[in-house]
Amino acid sequence: MAEIAGVTERTLHRDFTQEFGKTPASFVEERRLAVARVYLEGSRKSIKEIAALSGFVTEQKMRRSFVKLLGILPTDYRNRFGEVAIRAERSIR
Repeated sequence: MAEIAGVTERTLHRDFTQEFGKTPASFVEERRLAVARVYLEGSRKSIKEIAALSGFVTEQKMRRSFVKLLGILPTDYRNRFGEVAIRAERSIR
């Protein structure tokens, strides 16, 4: 990112953190997690495939991010918020 912005890594880190209140790494991790959540909520893709599509290097990295930022495992997230859970809730009504 620093190279694309034409600044040093240190400058990017400092300016980015000052502007957005989080480090570039934290920002990227949150964006990846947001993409993964969309896939978990609306698709039947495997966890491994969702991790790759979301930009995580491995599914373990994605799992750690979920636990760290949301306090829930990806599979539990899908069970709670995915389309299957939504359909089940609708059938109860």
